[in-house]
Amino acid sequence: MIAILISNLMKFGAPLGFFIWSLFQPSIASYVFVGLAAVFVAYFFFIDRANKPKPDPAVWTPDEIGVMRKYHLAIRFPFGAKDFSCYLNGIRWSSLIWVPWLLWNHLWIPAGFLTINFFLTASLSVRLDPFFYPML
Repeated sequence: MIAILISNLMKFGAPLGFFIWSLFQPSIASYVFVGLAAVFVAYFFFIDRANKPKPDPAVWTPDEIGVMRKYHLAIRFPFGAKDFSCYLNGIRWSSLIWVPWLLWNHLWIPAGFLTINFFLTASLSVRLDPFFYPML
C-alpha cells in the first residue's frame, strides 16, 4: 500500500508540484522540471539502447530475437519497467498543461523541450510496458 502511494505521488504529485511552483516562479520551476525530466528520459533511452541481449540464433527464431531485443527491459524487469513507463507517461502527459503555460510566460526553450519530449517518449513507454499497449 505504501509503495502504491509513493508511486502515485511520484507519477502525479511531482509534475503537479512543479506546476504549482511555476505559478509563482515560472522560469526557475520550469527549468528544474525540464532538467529532471531530461535526466530521467536520457537515462531510460541509454539503458534501452545499452545492454540489449544477444540470443542464440540456433535456439530462437528471428522474430523472437527481435521481440527480445526490443522489449528486453520489460522482459527482465517487468514490474519496474511498468512503473517507469507510468512515470514517463506522467511527465509526458503533463506537458499538455506545461507547454501552454510556458508559452504564455515566454519560456520557449522548456516549452520546446517538453513538446519534443511528448513525441519521443511515446515509443519508449510502449517498449517499457508492452502489455499495457497490446495493439502497438
